[in-house]
Amino acid sequence: MAGTLPTTGFGSRLREAREAAELTQEGLGQKIERTGAAISQWERGENFPDSLELLLLLPDALNVTFMWLFYGRGEKNPIEGTDMSDSKLALIAKIRKRLPDDKVGTIDQIVEAMSPPESEAPVARPTRTGGPL
Repeated sequence: MAGTLPTTGFGSRLREAREAAELTQEGLGQKIERTGAAISQWERGENFPDSLELLLLLPDALNVTFMWLFYGRGEKNPIEGTDMSDSKLALIAKIRKRLPDDKVGTIDQIVEAMSPPESEAPVARPTRTGGPL
């Protein structure tokens, strides 16, 4: 189905990234507020992260790119000094367009939490039309 994340290879890439980050399953679980058992299930392909928040937290917690972790494409590690927020916001905008209106508020809360403090430069937040809020 179009618009879904592939699960093939995700578990092995997750394990590879976790081990490269020198984290145990429990250690990664603590970073993203999940159990080590959940991480183990993801690595074995028995389950998959169940929320947009996790899809955004995992690459950051492991210092890998979203595209590499979930699709097996592109660079494994982010280029030093780059801000991944633009790509995250683009992903959120795509997902947001497909959500029913009653679920959009959750996405808005996540975007707000990811936004830089007011002292930093403002970031245009995605809307259904692609412009700032």
